[in-house]
Amino acid sequence: MTNGPLLTDQALVELLRTGEPQYQTLLFLRYGDFVLRRCKKMLGDDSLARDLSQDILLKIFLRINQLRTVDSLQAWVDAVARNHCLSYLRKSGRHRTEDINAHAADLLSPDEELRAERLQLSARIKKLRSTLRELGEEERQLLKWRYEDKLSIKEIAAKTGQGESAVKMRLARSRERLARKLGNPREEE
Repeated sequence: MTNGPLLTDQALVELLRTGEPQYQTLLFLRYGDFVLRRCKKMLGDDSLARDLSQDILLKIFLRINQLRTVDSLQAWVDAVARNHCLSYLRKSGRHRTEDINAHAADLLSPDEELRAERLQLSARIKKLRSTLRELGEEERQLLKWRYEDKLSIKEIAAKTGQGESAVKMRLARSRERLARKLGNPREEE
């Protein structure tokens, strides 16, 4: 896999998320061979593998904003490639179901899937904690009382000496600020 001049996956994702077409080349350089090998292995046809790998890399470029954690870029690229090939095999009817099932071994086992989910969750928690440290002490305390200590709005209002509507508004603003810092366009409770 060609890595380019010291470009991390995180930096690559940030560039790709700008949507600028020239950065698509970086994606092709970094993951083109990787995706092509995956396709060849699953399809057994070099020409078809080349065609589908181009489609897959374009799909990844266009859907890069769906990637949740940058730490899992290679796993996500692999999953997109694998799913695209399986979908092609199903739709084309080129291979019997048994042939498709032969590739099921490539899929993550339940234990590996759980481990991958835990790693992804761990990365999200780490990012959340880091982002929380960027908020003001007052905002952090409000969010802690509400979501960690599970205090009601009324209990928080009593602790702060503010009205319930003021507490609700401050919580909403804190959630919005946190969501923006995390890169989420809209916060959800």
